[in-house]
Amino acid sequence: MSNKQKALTQLDKIEKQLADLLSSMEKEKTVDLLYHEKEADWSSLQVLKHIELVEAISLKYIKYKVKQGSKFKKAGLKQIYASWIMQKAYKSSKKFTAPEGRGLVPEREGLDYVEIVKSFKQHRVALKQFLTELNEKYYNYAVYKHPLFGRLTLLQMLTFFYGHMERHEKQINRTLVKAKESLV
Repeated sequence: MSNKQKALTQLDKIEKQLADLLSSMEKEKTVDLLYHEKEADWSSLQVLKHIELVEAISLKYIKYKVKQGSKFKKAGLKQIYASWIMQKAYKSSKKFTAPEGRGLVPEREGLDYVEIVKSFKQHRVALKQFLTELNEKYYNYAVYKHPLFGRLTLLQMLTFFYGHMERHEKQINRTLVKAKESLV
């Protein structure tokens, strides 16, 4: 299986993951989706918007780099190691904070579940189209730049998307449980 085929298979996996998350969230009341325990905590809608922003900005970045004809380094041991560390980090209980200067921290006000889902789905369609049409050669290079783990391949970017959503899905579920407990 080529790296492109592996990436498109991973994309199918994150598509299912998103569908499952949205299926569980759509059953929730708006008041619960907007709930945050402490002022610094994010609501479930903020978390969902954050996930969507990360993926949208990532797609915009790789499209720009490819269009500019940027020179990419061939993927190697460094990317394998970075990806391995990244996967371990997302499974750990260590708390990470989104880099604020990169537009990844969503505002609390004005969030609408339907609008976030619509935007998320549009970005995923664009991602699938871009990756499907992208020349096979790009799948062998470190095209994506993660703010913490550095240069990764497109397959590793999609693996990051999966781990990122998986981690935040737990945060969403914890927040929703707290929201329901606060009403008791």
